[in-house]
Amino acid sequence: MMRLIDGEPYISQSDMAALGECSDSTVAYLTSRGVFRESVKRASGRYWYRLADALSWRASYRKGR
Repeated sequence: MMRLIDGEPYISQSDMAALGECSDSTVAYLTSRGVFRESVKRASGRYWYRLADALSWRASYRKGR
């Protein structure tokens, strides 16, 4: 699911997991550790991740695997 927040596209946690080819729990763990501190927003009881940062994270996450 995608949503515009402050004029920027954000994706849901489950989309973030699918993009990174990892589990929702991995994304939740990394979020709790502050990995996405600059790119996460909370709205409507959900975490939303800035799309540009998600794509950057995906590239670095896949290299490290």
